[in-house]
Amino acid sequence: MNISATATATATAERRSVTLKVDPGFIAAVIFLRRSCSVNDMATILDCDRKRALTALGRLAKLGVPVFRDPKAPRYRPLSQAQQADITTLYNNGRGLDFYALCRVMREAHPLSIFVFLHYEVGPRGWWVRPCAGCAAPFATPRPSVRFCSSGCGVAQGELAWA
Repeated sequence: MNISATATATATAERRSVTLKVDPGFIAAVIFLRRSCSVNDMATILDCDRKRALTALGRLAKLGVPVFRDPKAPRYRPLSQAQQADITTLYNNGRGLDFYALCRVMREAHPLSIFVFLHYEVGPRGWWVRPCAGCAAPFATPRPSVRFCSSGCGVAQGELAWA
């Protein structure tokens, strides 16, 4: 009787370990990225090796999820200045957008270009985008304490305040 109870406990533990290996967030990310990214791009974004991405794609194909790239998907190109400004604004201003939400909002940009831009340009420096106190134009700054977009903007407004 103890042997069967031990076998049952072992089988239950094995099932739990198999169940815990499936990360729903990873699967959702693969489903989201499969239409516009290559396997290498997907592995870079998800910080895994190609084998794990290919395994997930293979298992999804067995479940009936189509594994094809959309011909209308954006191609990998560097982001324009306007796209960089939009991504920085959306990412830093506390709008609650994560990487995948940014990809949905910025449909014309390739997910890998957004990932690389966030990782190397926005992430380490922690830029803030705020409206200028003088002219109300949005500008990016590394410190949230900066209030004016340029030194001339603050001086011109300061002179008007004293006059």
